[in-house]
Formats: sequence, C-alpha cells, structure tokens
Amino acid sequence: MKKYVIIVAPHTSYWDFFVGYITRNALGFRTDFLVKDEMFKYPLISSFLRSRGAHPVDRNKNTSIVERVVSLFHENEAFIFTVTPEGTRSYVEKWRSGFYRIAVLANVPIVLVGFDFEKKTVYFQQPYWPKNDWEADLELFLAFYRTLKGRHPEKGPK
Repeated sequence: MKKYVIIVAPHTSYWDFFVGYITRNALGFRTDFLVKDEMFKYPLISSFLRSRGAHPVDRNKNTSIVERVVSLFHENEAFIFTVTPEGTRSYVEKWRSGFYRIAVLANVPIVLVGFDFEKKTVYFQQPYWPKNDWEADLELFLAFYRTLKGRHPEKGPK
C-alpha cells in the first residue's frame, strides 16, 4: 500500500517515539507524524524533526490539521501518516478523532500499531478501512489496544 494512516498506542512515554522511529527504520519505510510546535522553536531541532517527517501542531488552537493532512494525501503518490490517538502521553478519557476523519476524508485505510513494553513487542494489524461509524470502529480499535501494556500501563486505554 502506498497510502494509509498508522495509529500507535498506547502512547504513555517519551520512549514511544524512539521505539517507533527505530521500528520504521528497521522496516525501511518513511512516515510523517505530528509533534507539538514547541519542539520546533530551536532551528537545529526543527531541522532534525522536519527531515524525519515531523509536522508541527499547536494543540491549543484549531489549525485545520485534519484538512492539511488530507491535502498531503491528495498531493502525494505515496504518503504514510502516523498519529497517536490520545494526543498526549498522559491518560485521557477519550481518544481524539482526527486520525479517523483523515482516513475517511482521504479514503485510506488505518493500520493499528501497538507497543507492548511488557512483551517487548511491536504489533502491526492488517489495514482496516473505516466504516464511517466512529463509535463502532473505535470499539474495534480499543479492543486491540486494551491487550497491550504501554511503558506506563496506568495511562493506557481502559
């Protein structure tokens, strides 16, 4: 597949970035991803992040990130985009739905990737085409991720 959205969970630690980065490099593919805009304040760090596929996002403002990413899917022959649906390393009651809206609007599948620190394993699911039913699809996703232990399991999906 040339185009798809990857969601990675549970996102409970800074270590998730390094595990994901090493995994994608070991498997030989590039994926773009979001990073909070504060990380782009320093030119050297900004240059490093951008060269690895990072896109800044201001989480305190509505910056039309869904539309921006959908445009990237339409503009590129091949494009893989990774999102952590929690949007933070802290525990959240509800996942953000931006990744889902991106997949639906760009007409691309979602690949679930899970980090299980207890088993020291990264799991990849088969591509899933969203049914445009957020609640039903979300429950499928959460059922998979509930079986995994993040670096800090207390912050993972319940």
